[in-house]
Amino acid sequence: MMHTKVWPPAIILFLLLASCNLPTGETSPTQPSDVQLVSDVDTVGTSVDLTMAAMMTEMAASAGPLTATFTPSLTPTFTFTPSPTPTLAPAPTQCNPLATATVTANVRSGPGTAYDIVGALLLGASAPVAGRNDANTWWYIDYPGISGGHGWIAASVVTTSCLPPAVQVVAAPPLPPTKVPTLVPSLPTKVPTLVPLLPTKVPLLPIKIPTLVPLVPINFPTAVPTNIQ
Repeated sequence: MMHTKVWPPAIILFLLLASCNLPTGETSPTQPSDVQLVSDVDTVGTSVDLTMAAMMTEMAASAGPLTATFTPSLTPTFTFTPSPTPTLAPAPTQCNPLATATVTANVRSGPGTAYDIVGALLLGASAPVAGRNDANTWWYIDYPGISGGHGWIAASVVTTSCLPPAVQVVAAPPLPPTKVPTLVPSLPTKVPTLVPLLPTKVPLLPIKIPTLVPLVPINFPTAVPTNIQ
């Protein structure tokens, strides 16, 4: 806190009196000489100064010391709060509605098992979805290679992805005519006739037993030595 001694009323009064007693610069015919005028001005100024000094001393004694209190103003504190950076939402990824087979499933010409099988969707294979039936139980898929390029697959054997909020309903084609099976006349089956087998008699041939003939001993001649000359 700063203390400064000031006397505003005394200073203002002093300035007013000094301005009233200053010479105006006009010359009167009865005005004394320049030396005497300067002396009078100095005398008046001195008396004004003494008078002002006395008045200021009296005012100071009666009012006591004047003090000015300086109260510093509060310096505003600025707090910088950064604005949050806007988070840009990622752009939506475009995708096509697909039906993916959970098993190897038949593709038919219409939404029902009464329609002909026109192809198959292998396990894990996908096909674009182009529509559905009224009951939302069959999907109308793109299936190139057949007449019209579209087929039907049961919703119970596929999983779908990227479907729009509303899928168009495709009218079912007319049912194919019922095929009447052609009856082939069966030929009568001939049962073979069993002929009893008669026993066959085989004539027994007589067995000839060979007659044993006793062996006759053979006498060989005895050699007689001869004298050789």
